[in-house]
Amino acid sequence: MSTKQKPLELTIIGAGMIVNDLLLPSALHLKRLGVIGEITVCDMRESALKALKESEELNAAFPDQEFKTVPAIGQGDSADPELYKKVLAEKDPFGAVIIALPDQLHYRVLKGVIPYNQHILCVKPLVLEYDQALEIEAEALERGIFIGVEYHKRFDRRSLLARKHYRAGDLGDFALGESKLIEPYFYRHSNFQNWFTCENTDPFV
Repeated sequence: MSTKQKPLELTIIGAGMIVNDLLLPSALHLKRLGVIGEITVCDMRESALKALKESEELNAAFPDQEFKTVPAIGQGDSADPELYKKVLAEKDPFGAVIIALPDQLHYRVLKGVIPYNQHILCVKPLVLEYDQALEIEAEALERGIFIGVEYHKRFDRRSLLARKHYRAGDLGDFALGESKLIEPYFYRHSNFQNWFTCENTDPFV
């Protein structure tokens, strides 16, 4: 006799470009399939949360799906960098959390989320120092939680579109191929350029 797994409650920490383009659409699709239940997106910036709520693409693709924001739209920005802890304090253990923040914040927020016994998916890189990775691994094993690294480029819509055109024969017969993903235009409208600097991350990653 098979038993249906209860849908996972999902908390997304961060509301930037990657959440808009890839993570939230994936989560809303999984909600539609019944894999994920309630979705909460937490960010200190009301403008980022409002942009997600008012996204024409998301609303057109998922007219039947909802997600909560913390703070709620209309409450303004939050000054609390640990706002996500208040959200997780109200969640049952062994739900799911996606951490989608600038690289230099990953370790601190991972350490903040782990005590709530949630399964965690953190955008790459997990942390910036090897010893921190070992520490996070040990805590995950001790608590029986999953902590994984999300690498969204494998599901990037531009990569998928290129594959679609190749499979459809739109690009002719390949004798030799080289693929590049160049997207400087998109970063003009993100916060990426403000934190992706040598003191905050390892650009080699």
